[in-house]
Amino acid sequence: MINSFWFNGRNSFSFGIGIIDKVDYPVIQEEIELIPVEGRRKGSLTRKTGNYKDIQFDLNLKIFDIKRYKDRQREVNLWLNNIKDNRLFFDDYREKCYKVKNVICDKISDEKHANAVLETTFNCEPFLYKTEEYWETITNNYDLFYKGDLEGSPNIKLTLPSSNQNISIIINGEELQLKSVNDYVYIDSELIEILDKNNQSISKKMIGDFPVLKNGYNKISWAGTINKFEILSNTIFVG
Repeated sequence: MINSFWFNGRNSFSFGIGIIDKVDYPVIQEEIELIPVEGRRKGSLTRKTGNYKDIQFDLNLKIFDIKRYKDRQREVNLWLNNIKDNRLFFDDYREKCYKVKNVICDKISDEKHANAVLETTFNCEPFLYKTEEYWETITNNYDLFYKGDLEGSPNIKLTLPSSNQNISIIINGEELQLKSVNDYVYIDSELIEILDKNNQSISKKMIGDFPVLKNGYNKISWAGTINKFEILSNTIFVG
């Protein structure tokens, strides 16, 4: 049975290719450090580092139209390597996705025997994410429920008055201050960047740390005039 997958905004069948082998789903693992302790009867101490290993999928992709497999190979290479939407998910589980860092297209084999197979490796971040996640507009003193397994690094969009002002955002008691901002502010906690309406960095106007969300309810409040507060949780799962 040949299965399809979704990547870079397209289904693989739209390119005339599919997965010919079963998909081996990698286990998401936290890196562990073993610390030897002299005289300890139970051996070394185990310390969780909080870091996770990147994961990869090795997929053998069959090209259906053997008569023009060279053209197909070129089209597929462009699709896999010109990444605009890095979500990767499979037909048997569409609710969650992997985020791809890069794709390696190794080689085509057996093209003369009506079985053109493109060997590919998808290198991915070490987590799972919601395949579809939406911006939420919230009010001051809002309790936002976050269901991720690990802390989330949210993105925040602020629509502000046109006059300069100081803003304070408090999430679970942790404060982020923005000095002399106006019109629009975009906070990207994943990329650790703050942008204005012209997409220019204003990170130097920030005092404090970028916000994080914990599992469960998160109290969000602010001081200053914010006309609209939108948040994208970027929910992270380890399984």
